[in-house]
Amino acid sequence: MKENTAVDSLSKHNQIALTLISRIRTGIANGTDRKRIGAYTLHFYRHFLKEQFLREEAMYMCLSESNMLRIKACSEHALLSPLFERMHSMEFSPSDLQKLATILEKHIRFETEKVFPHVESLNYTPHRHTSAVYNDSWSDPFWAGASTFEV
Repeated sequence: MKENTAVDSLSKHNQIALTLISRIRTGIANGTDRKRIGAYTLHFYRHFLKEQFLREEAMYMCLSESNMLRIKACSEHALLSPLFERMHSMEFSPSDLQKLATILEKHIRFETEKVFPHVESLNYTPHRHTSAVYNDSWSDPFWAGASTFEV
C-alpha cells in the first residue's frame, strides 16, 4: 500500500493529542489546580484539536454517510467538543478532566486502530490537505511539577 500523507499526518496529530491526555493526568496526579489544567486543555482544543477534528471529518467524507466508522468518529467529535468548551466556564471538577482524558484517549485509539486503516485501505487521496502545527509554548507547564512554575 502506498504512503498516504493525509492519514499519516492525522496519525501524527493524534500522537500530539495523546500528549494532552498525559498532561491532564499528570496535573491531576500532582494535585494541580483544575483551573490551570482547564485553561491549558481549552487552549489546546481551540488552537489544535478543533481544527484536527475538522480535517479528520473532511477525510471521512470518502466514506459513505451510513458508514459506522464515520458515524462513530464524527459522533465522538460532537461529544468531545462541548466537554472541551466547558473548560471555559470553569464549572468543572478534576473528575470531569479525567473523564475528558479517558473519552479522548478512547477516541484516538479508535481512529488510529479502526478508522485510519480503513480510509487508508481505500487509497484515499485528498484534494487538499493542510497540516496543523501546534505551538507548545504554554507559559504554565503544570505537567512538569508545581515547583517549576514561577509567578
